[in-house]
Amino acid sequence: MGPLSDRLGRGPIILGSMVAFIVLTAATSVVDSAAGFIRMRVATAVGASGVVPIALALIGDLFPFHQRERALGWLFGGMAGEIAGGSTAGALAESPSAGRGCFSPSRPAACCSCCCCSGPGRR
Repeated sequence: MGPLSDRLGRGPIILGSMVAFIVLTAATSVVDSAAGFIRMRVATAVGASGVVPIALALIGDLFPFHQRERALGWLFGGMAGEIAGGSTAGALAESPSAGRGCFSPSRPAACCSCCCCSGPGRR
């Protein structure tokens, strides 16, 4: 993904990875076999794999060396918060939906993230 982001820009790669994550996560909720579930989770991981490495490169592009620690703190703090919040929301949604609802809470959050990342003035 790195060389591709050098050619196309960081934003489109991050946005494309986020869209792939949203679509594949939604598709995971309708799979009806364990093998299909595993395949979809692997595809979701591959689809989302461009977000963090390219975000780190973007921080390197946007911030001078002496300011990067703060930007990295915000990035990893946000990731930790989303992991904690997403896990909790998934666990709460799982019971009433017999397992399929645990993928639903990530959809609105992911859509909001895509809208924020693709707004005017973003690169």
